[in-house]
Amino acid sequence: MALWTPNIGDAALTGITGNATGAQFTHNVFAKDGRPKYQTPDYRQMAARRNQWPAGVEVLNLIGDLKDGSESDGRVPVASARSLRYLVPTATLYATRIFTGKTAQHSALHENAQVAEAVDDFIWK
Repeated sequence: MALWTPNIGDAALTGITGNATGAQFTHNVFAKDGRPKYQTPDYRQMAARRNQWPAGVEVLNLIGDLKDGSESDGRVPVASARSLRYLVPTATLYATRIFTGKTAQHSALHENAQVAEAVDDFIWK
């Protein structure tokens, strides 16, 4: 079976969304290497291929936290969003931005002016 390798080329990825470790893992523990302790089968499958991530790609991880006690954007737990880092070990640059409050709701992030500014800054830096 051939392993999947992403073909990034010159593309700028401005959004990869998902619940990598699963909603049941609102609280997670991360090892020194960034590996989350609790992982869904899908996450384990991605982690098995993490070394196929192309070198030289810069990643901006946008995370929402409603600050309502859910520790999530209403759909993806903050801990799950943070687990992306382990999956992209060869990223030349890895940046995380956390947005809070009502405008940090999962479906509203794309309309959040602060998110747009962060993406612009990241792409046009």
